[in-house]
Amino acid sequence: MIPNRIATFFNLGDAPEPFKLWHYLCLHSMSVVNRPEDLVVLGAVEPRGEWWQRARRFARFEAVPPVTAIFGNPLDHHAHRADVMRLQWLQRNGGIYLDLDTVCVRPLAPLLRERCVMAKEEGVGLCNAVILSEARHPFLQAWLEEFRSFRGGWNSHAVIAPWKVARFPEIAPTITILPQSAFFEPRYDGPDLRDMHVNDRPYPDAYSHHLWKTKAAAFLDSYTPESVMAGTSTFCRLTRPFLPCPSFRRRP
Repeated sequence: MIPNRIATFFNLGDAPEPFKLWHYLCLHSMSVVNRPEDLVVLGAVEPRGEWWQRARRFARFEAVPPVTAIFGNPLDHHAHRADVMRLQWLQRNGGIYLDLDTVCVRPLAPLLRERCVMAKEEGVGLCNAVILSEARHPFLQAWLEEFRSFRGGWNSHAVIAPWKVARFPEIAPTITILPQSAFFEPRYDGPDLRDMHVNDRPYPDAYSHHLWKTKAAAFLDSYTPESVMAGTSTFCRLTRPFLPCPSFRRRP
């Protein structure tokens, strides 16, 4: 079985980054919905600020030196470092990897009976923002081997490579591939971003929602506890239960 422990990354870059309200809401959803035995935030430097201090009640920080190369190929962007480091963490420990811009809405517990679980990013491959795996799974090792050909690129080894590896005859029977609706809807184009941050739309098949932070930064950074409490969007409805105190969670 896949262990019920969760890892995520925050800031593998060189410059400090603020830990924001939306980071807190996503992290708190991971804790409340899944009740993991461990919830660890991995990074180069521990986050600071009010929202991290609140998050320390249910999550812990572990300092990790960023991996800057693999098979002699440089990993210059922090996102590429995280692409490799999440696979290495899962290989060692087994468990659940979630990007920090993930809101959990339904327990992942039923999926822990599998050996390895990913979901499609339709038209591209398998998105590495959510990975569940037992330790030392051959899929993870074969995926890491694909980085021998890494020369940069945003999704060549994060999304396309796992789809290739998952179809190897010796690996395909050991991995469970879910539809995009399990983890990755709505998507990151304009209408889908509005469905998350302006409209209120149900997603009955979702275990979690990826927030596509790069595309949705303007929405995410604008939220306050008060706006989440009063808002009528999908995001506000989903994250309101994870505000830090009852006075924020209740509508006026």
